[in-house]
Amino acid sequence: MVRASELVNKGKNLKDKGSGKEEKRETEISLDGVNNEFPTFEDKKIEKNKKELRKPKSLNIDKNFFGKESAGADTFDDIEFKRHKVSYDEEKSLVETNENDKSAEIYRNALDVLKGSLNLFLEKNKIDIDGIKDVAEKFIRDIQDPNSSLIAKALFYQSASFNLIQHQVDVAILSLKVAMALGITGERLRQLLIGAMIHDIGFAKIPSEIIDKREELTENEREEIRKHPIYSRQFVLDALGSEYEWLATIVNREHERLDGSGYPKGLSGESIGLLPEIVGITDIYEALTHTRPQRGRMTPFDAVKMIINSYKKSFSKDVIKALVSEWSAFPVGSYVLLSSNKVGRVIEVNPLSPLKPKVEILYDAQGNKLEETEIVDLNKDTLVYIVAPVFYEDLIS
Repeated sequence: MVRASELVNKGKNLKDKGSGKEEKRETEISLDGVNNEFPTFEDKKIEKNKKELRKPKSLNIDKNFFGKESAGADTFDDIEFKRHKVSYDEEKSLVETNENDKSAEIYRNALDVLKGSLNLFLEKNKIDIDGIKDVAEKFIRDIQDPNSSLIAKALFYQSASFNLIQHQVDVAILSLKVAMALGITGERLRQLLIGAMIHDIGFAKIPSEIIDKREELTENEREEIRKHPIYSRQFVLDALGSEYEWLATIVNREHERLDGSGYPKGLSGESIGLLPEIVGITDIYEALTHTRPQRGRMTPFDAVKMIINSYKKSFSKDVIKALVSEWSAFPVGSYVLLSSNKVGRVIEVNPLSPLKPKVEILYDAQGNKLEETEIVDLNKDTLVYIVAPVFYEDLIS
């Protein structure tokens, strides 16, 4: 683990070291290169403050970096891209919680319900659809509470190994926010949640040695994995009957892609359906932000960046915009290193300027944990900006 003081000391290199020639760069973070395709985030033509910056040095804190070694703050592409490997002896929440956390109770209940439903299916070929519907209603109610921590649970709880039940709960929570951003309500919203919560039930037929394998999968093993949507559809129809054809469709098509690159049938365009598409994109986002046997996890920022760069043909612009606007580059609960060398936690996102959230400062510029935190609104304080995302576990000594 890396102490916060070490983190910010490395961050000081962003100002102290460079080419020897000072550069002037705009301090306002923008989504350059993304705005043309996602006009929700078009920059407003306003006078921008400027300050001197040196060419930055990457933070290099026990992580593998992808892309250029740059931690600049002016553009979406400039902020560092990294992964973090959570060791397999860890299983804990990477967010601070309290005993009166109602969302935590709802989250644990969802895990218990899905675990019970999976056992019921394995033993009696039945699905606890009533229990799952009840969880869906609780999610919908809780997510509308400003104090809800469901999103933080879905993003920052890390299991020691791939946990299918937790994965499906997390995808359901993430899908809920994306769907609400798209204006989906009522029965369709409930259907989405139910579908997300059992979208990978077909994995029950995949051998555990494939699911838990830490080495690269063989081509035959990949082909077996690709069959799980077919199994999911059949399991739903066998357990619940033709009345739940809509549910069978969601679990069968969530790996299909608009450009025809998905599976199992290679469907394209509108034939896939909006609900499977939402589950599909949040399935990717959840997987990228959580450790898997074969790889480490990404920060939420890096996951959003990868989806924008690598999946823009796989999903509709509206769905990608909804994902980015809800999770921003730095969703509530994520940690960031600021240009002031302070480290903070995002407490509020700015949908119109996703890279300029409101941040609660937790560590000062020397890496000392503050007894009394301070709040900085990066959309208003144009002299301070995000340098890089930070992994919470790197703040723990």
